[in-house]
Amino acid sequence: MVNLDKSVDTIIKSDNSFYISGDVERNIPIITRQVLKETVDNAITNGNSLPNSRILIKNAIEQKMKDLSTNYQNNSGVNVRCIINSVDSASDPFEIEVNSTILVMNDNITYNHIVNQNISILGTYPQNKFSMNSNSSTEISDPLSFIKCKKFGCVSIKNARINYGSSLKKYLKGVNGSEIYENASLPYYIKKCPYDPYFLSYQIKFFFK
Repeated sequence: MVNLDKSVDTIIKSDNSFYISGDVERNIPIITRQVLKETVDNAITNGNSLPNSRILIKNAIEQKMKDLSTNYQNNSGVNVRCIINSVDSASDPFEIEVNSTILVMNDNITYNHIVNQNISILGTYPQNKFSMNSNSSTEISDPLSFIKCKKFGCVSIKNARINYGSSLKKYLKGVNGSEIYENASLPYYIKKCPYDPYFLSYQIKFFFK
C-alpha cells in the first residue's frame, strides 16, 4: 500500500528544493554586481589594478553566496551550497560569465543544478531580489582613468563625470595633440560607445587581467 503522507511529503520537499535552487540562482547576478562594484570602488580609491582578478572576484562572490546559503539553512533547515566554478569575460565586452553549481539537500532529496549566466556590467541594478528599485549607486564606475592617471595629478568626479584636469595630458605626454586633453572629461559610469564596432573593451579587461 502506498504511503500517501510520505509521498506528499517527498513532493513538497522536492518542490521546496527546486524553489530554493531558483532563488539562489536569481541572487547570483545581484551579488556578482555587488562584488564588481566593491572591487571597482576600491580600485578608484587606491588607484591600483587588481592582479589575479578572476580568482579574487570568484572567491568574493562565493563567500557572499555562502553567507546567503547559511541564512537558508538557519531559517529552513535545508542544506544549500553554491559553488562558483569560474568567472570570466563573455563574448559581449560589457558582460561577464559566471558558471556555478547549486546544490540543495533536503533530507533524502538532493537537487544539483549547474548554471551559466552572462551578467551585464552596464546600468543600474536591483540591490536585492525583493525589489526592482535601483539607482545610480548600483552602477559600476569606470576605474581605468584613476589607475592610469594615478601618478600624473588629480582626477576628480563631478556630476557623474570624470574630470582629468592636467593628468590625462601629462599621461599622454609625447603623443601628438596631447594638449587638447587638458581639462578633458568622460562619463564616470561604464557606458557603451555610441559607435559600432566597439573596439575598446578595456573596462571588462580591468577585471580580468
